[in-house]
Amino acid sequence: METQGQSPRTCILVLGMHRSGTSALAGLLSYLGVDAPATLMPTHTMNPKGFFESQRVYDLHEQILAAAGSSWNDWRPVSTHWLDSSRAQSFQRQAADVLDEEFGGSNLFVLKDPRSCRLVTYWRRVFEALAIAPRVVHVHRNPLEVAASLQARDGMEPEYAHLLWLRHVLDAEYYSRGLPRIFVEFSQVLNDWQDLVRKLAVVGVSCPPFSAAERGVSGFLTPSLKHHQQEPGSVRDNPSLSSWLRDTFAILEAWAASGEDEQDHAKLDAIRTTLNAAVPAFHVQVRTARDAARAIAAQEQETASLQSSLAELQSLEPELQRLDKQLRLTSARLDEVSRHRDQLEALLAIERANAKDREDTLTRTRVQLGDLDVLSQAYSNKIDEQSNSAETARQIIADLNAELGQRDEDIAALKQQLAEQLALCEQITSSSSWRWTAPLRDLSAPFKRR
Repeated sequence: METQGQSPRTCILVLGMHRSGTSALAGLLSYLGVDAPATLMPTHTMNPKGFFESQRVYDLHEQILAAAGSSWNDWRPVSTHWLDSSRAQSFQRQAADVLDEEFGGSNLFVLKDPRSCRLVTYWRRVFEALAIAPRVVHVHRNPLEVAASLQARDGMEPEYAHLLWLRHVLDAEYYSRGLPRIFVEFSQVLNDWQDLVRKLAVVGVSCPPFSAAERGVSGFLTPSLKHHQQEPGSVRDNPSLSSWLRDTFAILEAWAASGEDEQDHAKLDAIRTTLNAAVPAFHVQVRTARDAARAIAAQEQETASLQSSLAELQSLEPELQRLDKQLRLTSARLDEVSRHRDQLEALLAIERANAKDREDTLTRTRVQLGDLDVLSQAYSNKIDEQSNSAETARQIIADLNAELGQRDEDIAALKQQLAEQLALCEQITSSSSWRWTAPLRDLSAPFKRR
């Protein structure tokens, strides 16, 4: 996207009331090649695709409005005297730093925050000091849709949301006069963004061929970006709405369709002047009415919550009855269990007594067994002694048997010797020599007897 003209730097200043499509418009410009801020605000459930808004600029606007004694949801105008003060001038110097940090040396960037609608004079002075050429895109939305969105998001009263809508669109229109500007309606941004591109060329901003950005834009600009729907006739043909609201909306609708008509400035000026004049007369009443409305809303919410709780309790009645019946059955069961427990405890007491008797018997038995162990040991020792004696006797007997065996052998040997001697004697006595020497033996017998 390029700019036509002599200024080296251009800012597309998006002006629009809260909940009027400023985020969709800034996002579209970003897809078309306009530089977005470096520090984007985080997404939110009300803006899941993003705000495409500088967090630093948002913080700066909050500081400025607070210093001016105002806030984002104040229907009163920001004091022109305060904008000329030294405090406001210090914020202008701060704005220069913020723009440098958020956009650097970008030659084409988008600045978007609904609070800018009430601070157009402030930003015009900043742009002039920095030699930045602003190109203004006004985006508006059916005020009934805006009121419904703010009520859903913030619980704001619709009547007060209409006052805020007037303040934002009237101040944005009045203080941006003399700047290159175009007017669009939120539905045009969603349904015919190519026409918006052609309108930008009127204020010196040219875009690349549609095909280069069409794919990304088509995925971004979806019907889900707009949650509340009202026909334009719901404002123009609604006598219950103020003429200020109906006439301002009709002019903006005509400008979005056919371009700005300077003849309408006088009518818008009259509405704005009357709105400003009503501020000192009705600000206190409006504040009181809002406080009362919030109190009533809180009471209604509390009543609705109590009714919901009552309905929930009533819906739980069958379940409570079922639980009560179950509780009674459970109680009876517990009584039965308690009686059974008492019986078991009685049996346990008997068993404990029996166990005590068994333990006493066991103790006595152990004592007796101990005595028997002592007696058994004594017998065992005696048996050992007797076993030792028997073993000794067996050894003696074995020794005697061995000795008798030896003696038997000796006797057998002597008997053998005797038999040999007898045999020898028999041999001698039966020999011839023995017979021949018989007379000699007879002669020597007397001498042997001596």
